[in-house]
Amino acid sequence: MKKGASKHAAALTLLLVGEGDAEVAFLGFLKALYVHRGSGVAVTIKNAHGKGAENVIGVARRQCQNKGFDAVAALFDTDVGWHEGTRKTAKKHGILPLLCTPCLEALLLGIAGAPVEGLNTDQLKNRFKHHFGCDASALSMPQHFNQALIEQKAPDFPTLSKLVQFLKTGKAL
Repeated sequence: MKKGASKHAAALTLLLVGEGDAEVAFLGFLKALYVHRGSGVAVTIKNAHGKGAENVIGVARRQCQNKGFDAVAALFDTDVGWHEGTRKTAKKHGILPLLCTPCLEALLLGIAGAPVEGLNTDQLKNRFKHHFGCDASALSMPQHFNQALIEQKAPDFPTLSKLVQFLKTGKAL
């Protein structure tokens, strides 16, 4: 065995693809909460750099072809590129779609207890900036969220619940 090589391979390899910087930051925060060194789970997070749901699913699909993962999920906004064709592509390639409707800011505001009903993406981004004082990509997640809050709110937010379950087990609910 090479010096420094691990004696044990991860029992479960997961790929999470986020639509952009904010999604990747949120995924990284949740990974730190739920996946611990020595747990037998290896999580890789990739950034699709925007361009909507179709691009995120495409990045996830290409990453799967390059390296075998036990399970793959993609976190993205539904306001651009989420339609029946994208859903079918995700299903065909075994990618768990984690939908932020209409955007990640709605999910984060909802977890924080702020009202989001009836607002469009632009209104939600403005409300987010007013509520947290910055854009979602600049938010210090640990300053505003913790594991107890995530556990408390997960039942109210299907995407959050699926994401936590995915990180814990590698499977969707």
